[in-house]
Amino acid sequence: MNKFKNVLNKNVDVICSINCEVFKNSEWRLLIHSIKANVNQLIAVFSVSFALFVHFKRKHNSKSSGIHNKH
Repeated sequence: MNKFKNVLNKNVDVICSINCEVFKNSEWRLLIHSIKANVNQLIAVFSVSFALFVHFKRKHNSKSSGIHNKH
């Protein structure tokens, strides 16, 4: 487990920005990076879901109103 933690710490050191220097040699850095990764994933999932919703909503509206796209 410690070997994995050391590798993770080295990777975080490479990725970490200047703002993380305050948290150097701290577990807070790992927490901040994991939160940032989770937020980025959440934004990506929301964006794809919203795009699919808009696509199918437009498709449904065009069928129900009798207007068909000529694409």
